[in-house]
Amino acid sequence: MKRGCGCLIFAVLLANAGLAVLVGEKLKAASELAVVHFHERFNDGKLDAIWDDAHPDFRAAFSTKGNYSNYMESAQKKFGKVKSSRQVKFTWFGKKEIILRTTFERGSAIETFTFEWKPFDVSLGGYSLTAE
Repeated sequence: MKRGCGCLIFAVLLANAGLAVLVGEKLKAASELAVVHFHERFNDGKLDAIWDDAHPDFRAAFSTKGNYSNYMESAQKKFGKVKSSRQVKFTWFGKKEIILRTTFERGSAIETFTFEWKPFDVSLGGYSLTAE
């Protein structure tokens, strides 16, 4: 009886591990797609669309839409449009985060995106840009 119970527990743990990997892959794909959309909007000057779709935590971090607009417009003026980016790190345990090394028209920077998980989707929870 003990052996059967142990096998059942092992099977449940194995199934949970498989589910965790599946969720992680879905989260990574959704996060990477969100970054692509962010860069498209950044390049097109559609900063309001980024603000509107972001998680409330993202908006709270800037206090006001004016602060957000100033930050993003300054970044656009300093760096120009995104030319390419390379993922440096992806974390989904605890803080859901993608860190990129991004090349812009006028320099390069490290971008950090944090995400809030929604069932089968993500929303932008934070963004920072640090010049290299």
